[in-house]
Amino acid sequence: RTSLIFQTPQFEKLILCERGPSYDHDHVNLWQAEQQFYGKQDPGFIFIGQEPLNSTKFSWIRQRKLDDKNIRVFWLMGGNQLKKLYTEFKHFFPVVDVVSLNLTEAAHFFGFEPLQKKHRDANELRIMYAREISRRTLKYGAKYVVITDGAKGASLARQVRGGRVEFAYSPLIQENRITTDTDAHEDTGCGDSFAATIAACYLQA
Repeated sequence: RTSLIFQTPQFEKLILCERGPSYDHDHVNLWQAEQQFYGKQDPGFIFIGQEPLNSTKFSWIRQRKLDDKNIRVFWLMGGNQLKKLYTEFKHFFPVVDVVSLNLTEAAHFFGFEPLQKKHRDANELRIMYAREISRRTLKYGAKYVVITDGAKGASLARQVRGGRVEFAYSPLIQENRITTDTDAHEDTGCGDSFAATIAACYLQA
């Protein structure tokens, strides 16, 4: 995919992207290619990203998980999927080991007051949102819930014996930030990189 990034006094950042990646839909089936990659072997780990809502990947994963409960499923849930939670995906959660949500998108979906600029430093409110969203999501059957909060940090929750929810919110630790070019403001791909890191740590542990 090709992106052009512009900065002028009129706008801080404007990104123009191709509608890519481009391929012939009639001759290339991305999900079929992924299945061929897995083959008949046990994939061990399956990552779900911005899958189309009508993708057969969800039913395939459900069947594979029923056949082998050791398969780990990580779901980086997009806003388009969140909108269809009750109608399409509510019953998919029991086969998901880790689901990752964006706090702003999830807060809007679950009916909380939208997080605006005035809430930028309202840490207690953000943590309360993340805790309640995690509790509701865990009730659907997911084992772990990761909620990203942009540059503020992230939270992790899981349900333990007795239905109690263990919840931890980790703010961004400024001291651990690497030195970067101060003129670089592009953050595209940060969420994907974060999700990949969480998935890798989960598999190792």
